[in-house]
Amino acid sequence: MTKQHNREKQTAVLLSAQQKRKEHKREQVFRAIEEIQKSGKPLNFPNIAQVAGCSISYLYKWTELTEYIHDLQSQKTQQLNSLESKEPGHHSLKTLSEVFKQRIRELSDENRELKRQNENLRGHVAEIFELKSECERLRTQIKLLTTPEASPKVVSLNSVPKKSDSAKLKNPSQEITRLITEMG
Repeated sequence: MTKQHNREKQTAVLLSAQQKRKEHKREQVFRAIEEIQKSGKPLNFPNIAQVAGCSISYLYKWTELTEYIHDLQSQKTQQLNSLESKEPGHHSLKTLSEVFKQRIRELSDENRELKRQNENLRGHVAEIFELKSECERLRTQIKLLTTPEASPKVVSLNSVPKKSDSAKLKNPSQEITRLITEMG
């Protein structure tokens, strides 16, 4: 009973610690979103992940976070659309110009980030192809070494002289030379 009680206690402690870590990371993500909004950077998943110190897949893993981010992005898009749809006046042209400049900066930053990620992925793909060809080479080499007929380095047990046969040999060095020659 004591062991089971200890396990239940350990499980409760682990679950509590896990919940605290989740909450802490969630708070980090929300703080990162606020920081990005204040700085004027584009509100996209790579930027949020970088500022929050987590992976992009982590953000997509939690549907609550993903939906929240998408809601914020759509709100910003709606704000831009509402500014675009207004009849331009004397002051609104200046505002519209600033909005477009900001949007261009955001898209430029996002484009730069996507290009950087694309370069990283290209490097990984090249590495994968190199590893694949190395794997094929090693498989071929293993096949050659494991089939006795194809490999001249594998010596059958029948060709190795028995102790009684070696006692009969007058010149053992000649026998060794002959065996080495057979082995290739």
